[in-house]
Amino acid sequence: KDSSDYIYSLYETKQTLRSIPNKGIGYGVLKYANQLFKNAPDSMIAFNYLGSFDNLENKHFKLTENFIANHCTKELNFNRKLTINILEQQGKMIFDLTYNKNIFTDEEIKNFTRIYIKALNKLCNKAMICEQKYSDSYKILNIENITDNKTIEDYIIFNQDQQNELFAFPGITGVSSYYHELAQELKDFKIYSFNNYNIFSSRRNKFTEFNELVEYNVKLIKENSASKNLQIIGHSFGAIVAYAAAVKLEEFGYKVRLYLLDQIPKLDNFNLKTGIKYSQILSLINNISAIYKINNLDIQLPFLTKNINLKTNEAMYNMIHQIFIWNKYNINLTEITNLCENLMSNLKLNYELKDMVSNLTVIFAEKSPYFKKKKDYIKSWQKFSANNITELTASGNHYNMLKKPNINNLAIRLKAQFNKKT
Repeated sequence: KDSSDYIYSLYETKQTLRSIPNKGIGYGVLKYANQLFKNAPDSMIAFNYLGSFDNLENKHFKLTENFIANHCTKELNFNRKLTINILEQQGKMIFDLTYNKNIFTDEEIKNFTRIYIKALNKLCNKAMICEQKYSDSYKILNIENITDNKTIEDYIIFNQDQQNELFAFPGITGVSSYYHELAQELKDFKIYSFNNYNIFSSRRNKFTEFNELVEYNVKLIKENSASKNLQIIGHSFGAIVAYAAAVKLEEFGYKVRLYLLDQIPKLDNFNLKTGIKYSQILSLINNISAIYKINNLDIQLPFLTKNINLKTNEAMYNMIHQIFIWNKYNINLTEITNLCENLMSNLKLNYELKDMVSNLTVIFAEKSPYFKKKKDYIKSWQKFSANNITELTASGNHYNMLKKPNINNLAIRLKAQFNKKT
């Protein structure tokens, strides 16, 4: 990996070492136990971390001088070009380098040592800054442990005892807990927060057509709504689903007030030809966090930068997996991969907006990429509204406008719209 990924490499190496069976006991034994492997080449560099040597001395035992260099027989290093032995003692790292003088000069080894120590110091300093944010123990998470019956159903209901209804559609990788913070702000509303149908593919077939998804959700709204007067909200891709559902419901005689959060009439898809970008990775991370009910996930990490550009899905899955590991959540890579693939299945749903709704409010986040061109986007939405659009601005960006502290700002604007007479 290049130098910008050294923190990522550290944690990837750390997790790889932890996954080695029996802590490496038995490694290489076939070379000596089976003639088929007798000519297998030795590695040219040996690295031995000998652990901590604190509190080992007592009245019976004492460490000898130069013990690090003589901890094992010289024959073990006979075929190595370079051997590095390291131990920890009294808060210090002690190094011993053994090298082949037929290959390296003393000056070359001195230069190597200086560069090596400088790189280690840089790595340690960066790791200490990041590590102090996290606890010492990992939380082991499994999708089967956190997906109770409510989670894998079509929706969950917040504030069930209320009479006023609000039907809410999540973003492209969202789940039914997507609107839980909004529900805390809108306690006077019974909020039907829809699940992302395509996430749990092992439990049912995924939709492959956008109209299938819309018609299924329209059916759910008709089954659950207590009134012909509806209020529907959607964020990101959920705004597109909400719009299409509103069109269908008005055809059935419903009166719909529609609220679209930070979306334009056309959604950008993942494009492997140009690379997978920061915003797309962030979208998956945010919504996988919602699935596992993880709050305050730290994504301000050295290996996740805004100019990141991954070329394969596999690279993205590994990146997301490492972010959860970094945050001390031990989630299986296979599970992360399956979730990402299911979450992204909505990206394959092609849609075309072509009909009008009667009552449309569009709310852009002030730090969203869409905000700079919101006048153009309002004009675009106007084509799909039979009446003038209500245009509002909320605090935050595309991803955190539904999270604290920005959610309070959004809730205030929504309440003002809810209280207006149609």
